[in-house]
Amino acid sequence: MRHHKLPLMSRWLGILLLSLLLIAGCKKDDFVCLDGLVVYEAESLAEGIDLSDYVIIACEGGFTRGNASIDLYNPSNGDLLPNAFADQAGYALGDILQDVYWTNNDLILVVNNSQKIEILDPNNLRLRKTIAGFVSPRYVHINDEGAIYVSDLFSRQFIRSDPQSGCINASIDLYGWTEYIFPYRSNDLAVLHRSVYGQGSPISEVLLLSEDLELRDNIILPEDPIQMVKGNEDHLFYVLCLGNASNDIAGQIVEVNLLNKTTREIIRFNEDRPNRIAFDKNYNTLYFNLTSEIFKIVGDTLPSLAWNTTAQSIYGLSILNNGDVIVSDAKDFVSNGAIEHYDANGNLIRRVDVGYVPSEVVDHP
Repeated sequence: MRHHKLPLMSRWLGILLLSLLLIAGCKKDDFVCLDGLVVYEAESLAEGIDLSDYVIIACEGGFTRGNASIDLYNPSNGDLLPNAFADQAGYALGDILQDVYWTNNDLILVVNNSQKIEILDPNNLRLRKTIAGFVSPRYVHINDEGAIYVSDLFSRQFIRSDPQSGCINASIDLYGWTEYIFPYRSNDLAVLHRSVYGQGSPISEVLLLSEDLELRDNIILPEDPIQMVKGNEDHLFYVLCLGNASNDIAGQIVEVNLLNKTTREIIRFNEDRPNRIAFDKNYNTLYFNLTSEIFKIVGDTLPSLAWNTTAQSIYGLSILNNGDVIVSDAKDFVSNGAIEHYDANGNLIRRVDVGYVPSEVVDHP
């Protein structure tokens, strides 16, 4: 396979600039990995926040504006703690919050255009470590041994980071851009793979990788897969594929079976197309949006309109552990956004103003 890298000088200048910014934010440079990553151990004196009553609202922020943030939301009473990361860490989160990965042992924030991941205590939001110097990180997954897998937009690599040092200890060279990461069959991985943004012929597939990043197989998808969510069994997933309107290629939601390596069309979209999907295991329900309307598919039934929202621009659909649905509204992408909190029957519980460009809402693992 071909391997492409950014120019060496540009990469190191970017790492140097980011290093200076992080040092200014009251961190110490612990060491530089041979692969170019820079690892910082935290020196935060913050007392921490008890997260037991809160879910995390990821506010992506605007590209190059450095205004990504996380808000903490209490679904029971509507209490909101805005910009919680900055309050704890003592510095702004950075540019484009791409992913929030919350487990019993770790809370990881992937900050795409700041080329870093922040590792925090999952119970109180206290900062533990920052790993900086990635090319363009997208999503993470942590296996049972604590190894951190990172997908990337521009590096044309999928990597594994050592849990102790933070340095890269395994990688696979790819043709394109990797996105969502899910475990299956113990510690094997399913990774969404697509063409590099703005470059080359479309790549639409799910890669099946071993924990050591050996390619086991791949599953071909319809064109332009943008989101992948887990179904009601460990080997079943749903992928939203936008198709290509200019070439008359329909958008689709497909079910992917990792065991028999097949796909099954769930629904086809020839006109309006969703931009978000979500799956609720409590009620075996797949949700998707068309403009400001929420639709659902329960089991193998036909899709039906679930409810109308007042959202100006739906940018996220999230399911809480109790089956409630959170709709993230980015509004006009200029002013701050909002969330709309619904029960599973579509009854609006409350609407809350939040940070800039809210995307996913993450409940406790």
